[in-house]
Formats: sequence, C-alpha cells, structure tokens
Amino acid sequence: MTTLQQVNSNAGTSCALKQKSISQNSRLQEETGILLKKREKLQKKLNKHTSFHEYLEKAVSGAEEFQEIREVIDRYDTLTATHEVQIFWE
Repeated sequence: MTTLQQVNSNAGTSCALKQKSISQNSRLQEETGILLKKREKLQKKLNKHTSFHEYLEKAVSGAEEFQEIREVIDRYDTLTATHEVQIFWE
C-alpha cells in the first residue's frame, strides 16, 4: 500500500468516526431532551402532591395513635376494606 493510499484510508476512517460521533451526539441530545421532559413532568406531579404529604405529616404529629404516615394509610385501607365487607353483608 502506498503512502497516498494509507492517507486516503486514514481519512476515510476518520470521516466515518466523525459521522458516527455526530450521530451518537444527536441521539444523546435527543435522549437528554426526552429525559428532561420526563423530569419536568415528574417534578410537577411531586409539587402537586406535596400538600398531601404535609397534611399527613401534620396528622401523624397530632395523633398519638400513629407514628408514621404509612400507619395512617394502612388504617385507612383497613377501614375501607371493613366498610366494603359490611356493605356486602347488608
């Protein structure tokens, strides 16, 4: 292989690598945009539900019966299930 052929071969390889890099860069930028939109959507959802969390924290701190928010939710689930059973048997 002559020197000119080697230069042309290296130039072709370099060009192919550059195209691949550009393609990957574009794909990553697109993925980043998608992830940022998902993050924004989740942040809005979090902000929307923060008031409920604060309410439950106040309920737990004001009640001697419950130590954690999970206990309040479990109690609600138990009462709801019991109510449904009572309605079923009536």
